[in-house]
Amino acid sequence: MAAVDPAQQVGGEVAAPTRIVLEAARGRTRWAGLRGSLLGRFEGALRIPAAIRDAVAQQSSRSMTALAALLDGARDLDQVLVHSPSTRGAR
Repeated sequence: MAAVDPAQQVGGEVAAPTRIVLEAARGRTRWAGLRGSLLGRFEGALRIPAAIRDAVAQQSSRSMTALAALLDGARDLDQVLVHSPSTRGAR
């Protein structure tokens, strides 16, 4: 973060209130911990059967459907976490 000279501030609005910034930082820390705890447990590409992915798509939210779609056998855990709608911005 860059220091701001208050004398040069003429007004404007806050783009990201402090609460949002703090929540983002906490989320980043949580995902880093989750990633660290899972990386040694899973090797290679992650896949759930297409029937389960289809069932998730029919019964779940868009973010869960997007996550399930990532588990198609083409990505390892790190790639799933990078592309997951739940971890975007937490990288």
